[in-house]
Order: sequence, then C-alpha cells, then structure tokens
Amino acid sequence: MESEPPAYVLKMQADIEAQKIRQDAMEVKVDTVVENQKDIASKLDALIALMSKKP
Repeated sequence: MESEPPAYVLKMQADIEAQKIRQDAMEVKVDTVVENQKDIASKLDALIALMSKKP
C-alpha cells in the first residue's frame, strides 16, 4: 500500500494547479484583448476612411 506524499508535495501540487487555472484565465483574457484590439482597429480604419472622403 502506497503512503500519501508529504504535505509539502501536496501543497506544491495544489499551487501548480492553481497557477495553471490562473494562466488559463489569463490566456482567455489576452485572447479577448486581442479580439477587442482588432475590432477597435477596424472601426478606426473605417472612421479614417470616412473622414478622408469629406472635402
């Protein structure tokens, strides 16, 4: 029968899992920021095009 790992190992495993969850959440946020940036850039391009057409 295997014994349970020492407490420090369990703590490290929990910390690593928590860090992975935070990293995954950050990746989602970064993807959202990138999409928002593309949307803003597209809208700015449209505004510049409209402003350029007016005399």
